[in-house]
Amino acid sequence: MNRMRARGLLLLLLALLFVGAVEAQPTPLSPPPSFLVLQKGTREPVAGVAITVRAAGSSQGPVVAAAHSDESGQFSLPILPSGVYTLSFSGSQVRATTASLRVPIPAQPSPFFVPTRTSFQTVVRARFPSRQPIETTLTKQEVQRIAGNQNDVIKAVQNLPGVARPPFGAGQIVVWGSAPQDTRAYVDGIPIPRLYHFGGLRSTVSAELIDELRFVPGGYSADYGRGLGGLISVKTHLPTENRVHGTVTLDLIDGALHVRAPITPRLHVAAGLRMSWISAFLPLLNKSNTQLSPFYWDYHLALAAKLSPSDALDLFVFGSTSDITARVTDPDPNNRVDIASKSYFGRARLRYVHRFSPRADLLLMPSVGGDTFKVDTGDLGLGGLPVKLFVRQLSYTLRSELRHTLWTWLDYALGVDVEGTKAQIDTEAPLGPPLGDSQGIPVGGGDMVRDASNSESPFGGSLFSDASGPALRERLHFHLLSVAPYLISNFWFADRRVHLSPQLRVSVDTLILDSTNDYVPSPPRRTLFLVEPRLFLRAVLVPDRLRVTLGTGLYHQPPQGAELSPLFGNPTLPWQIATVYLLGLDATLLPLLTLETQAFFKDLRSLTVPDAAQNFDADGMGRSYGVQALLRQAPFRGLHGWVAYTLSRSERRDHPHQPWRPFRLDQTHVLTLVVSYQLPWGLDVSARFRYVTGNPTTRVVGGVRDLMYQGYTALLDEPLAERLPDFHQLDLRIDKTFVLNRFRLGLFVELLNAYNRRNPEAESYAGRQLFQRSLVTSLPIFPNLGLRADF
Repeated sequence: MNRMRARGLLLLLLALLFVGAVEAQPTPLSPPPSFLVLQKGTREPVAGVAITVRAAGSSQGPVVAAAHSDESGQFSLPILPSGVYTLSFSGSQVRATTASLRVPIPAQPSPFFVPTRTSFQTVVRARFPSRQPIETTLTKQEVQRIAGNQNDVIKAVQNLPGVARPPFGAGQIVVWGSAPQDTRAYVDGIPIPRLYHFGGLRSTVSAELIDELRFVPGGYSADYGRGLGGLISVKTHLPTENRVHGTVTLDLIDGALHVRAPITPRLHVAAGLRMSWISAFLPLLNKSNTQLSPFYWDYHLALAAKLSPSDALDLFVFGSTSDITARVTDPDPNNRVDIASKSYFGRARLRYVHRFSPRADLLLMPSVGGDTFKVDTGDLGLGGLPVKLFVRQLSYTLRSELRHTLWTWLDYALGVDVEGTKAQIDTEAPLGPPLGDSQGIPVGGGDMVRDASNSESPFGGSLFSDASGPALRERLHFHLLSVAPYLISNFWFADRRVHLSPQLRVSVDTLILDSTNDYVPSPPRRTLFLVEPRLFLRAVLVPDRLRVTLGTGLYHQPPQGAELSPLFGNPTLPWQIATVYLLGLDATLLPLLTLETQAFFKDLRSLTVPDAAQNFDADGMGRSYGVQALLRQAPFRGLHGWVAYTLSRSERRDHPHQPWRPFRLDQTHVLTLVVSYQLPWGLDVSARFRYVTGNPTTRVVGGVRDLMYQGYTALLDEPLAERLPDFHQLDLRIDKTFVLNRFRLGLFVELLNAYNRRNPEAESYAGRQLFQRSLVTSLPIFPNLGLRADF
């Protein structure tokens, strides 16, 4: 019994010793609490923020603890006694702010939101190493809130020197006196058939996707071709966000939704949709007999993958549809117009970039897309002329380029630019001499609706003729393939102050036409071999102060698809030619104030013009010349803007023996003043003023009674010998931004045509012998209200 008691006591003693040893071991300390600093409104991490901790209510008291946020916005604090503390946040990128911290801290503390300082992004046009001798670069941050742009980045092109104002209802770009179809528009190097929706109210590419916009009015480098006008290049933003972000915008014109999100750490996605409802408001503002009713929507989807440190792959799918109903009501049946057009284009491009070394990289980018366009003038047609056109088109491209720096004084780019178009075109129209560019329709409203419809067409604008006979039908299969290798070499001298760039582009174009009609046979296959040499010289005369640019180049452009029709056009037309000469002088007046000036001359040959015998021929000639200037203030203390002025002359003649006449869209003076200023309290104000010389017009001097159609045939004065009254307009805008913790809300009010100028767009004639003359005007004062939410 005693032995058992002793054993029990021994076990009890051992148990007590074990429990004491366990209790004697120190309790492990919990890790210091971790916090997160995020930017107010965007929820982006903020690095380099200094955090100081003081007792609550003691802003100048002793510092209890201090820390700095890292690259991911995180910081840690030591364990603090229970209580309430005041945290102060400061740094070069944030505005000083405070927040309260209560201890004990929850397991998952809420992030701290700090307001960042407003920063302007200054973009200086890069002469070196930019390929383009004359180029203007705009960013979304710089131009999105400018008055008249309606939050649209691409619309800012209309405010730059060298760009004429297009007619109301025509989303066209007229650059250095070239026809609208001569200027090419690209998105990431992929050509698109249409840059704007109706009237230039919106671009067909969402502003949320755009990083920057590059505009070259003429004389561009050898990696681009097939155009006699300017070059508009849109660079899209690759989705790289590490969390879900989005934007919702609503105004009286349209509404849009854009979302960006990560799928994996190396794969990101962005998607968006936009739809218009402006057609519900236009009839309230326009009471004339010329009515244009538009509807559009567009979409985009982007995927970006980082395959390795040297390889990147991204996919971009986007498209746009645009419908226009245009009507002119008039007692005279010859003056009535009824046009309905529907158009769509979609593109999908895949881009692969591989970097061999810091001195060499490779780009490979194929794309494919489809276009449709349909126009129907109904039974009344255009002045009693019915026209129907239906285009279905497949487009495909391939762009590949190797860039290599051999030595510090020599680098080159070797590439190939492939572009193909395969289409089926169904046409029903009277056969007769086309109107060409002489604006021969003696009805102002007819001019406007024709321009509005033509600007939507991917296949050319020669839709109407002067004929009044029976309608003919044609089904045309059209296939044009262009393969253009090019070489761009860059030689650098005098410590890189002199840049000489000889360039060569060679294009092999193959055209196949197959026409189904009862009148003319299909032509044989054609192959054209085109050589385009170009040479540019750029030099720094005074370092950081004065630069000079000289250049010349040869450019070709195929006729519009409708002009090559065997029945309605001329399939033997040669390619049109332009030789461009330019001289530029740029000066840096102050660190953020620059003056860019250019003089240009463009010689146009083999232009497609109307011909009574064979519909079209290539006897046309043209010349455009002038000077332009851009005085540009980069963002400085909340102020930025520019003054753009162009003095130019653009002339044409259809045959060598004829006198020169003004181009239909010639504008002698184009002046644009843009200014934007950022006020405190989240307010931005901006204004835009434009003054433009009136377009040439042909005066109607009388009319002859047509007994068959019970109307009057106009008797015209000398073609384009007079001008419409000058255009001028003031646009105003004010923005207010509310920055909340997890999103930002912006409200804006925009007033277009603030002093309600009745700007004439065309002339209209009516009454007996067409003696009643009136002016067709553009929109009166137009208020636009909207909101934008970023989350």
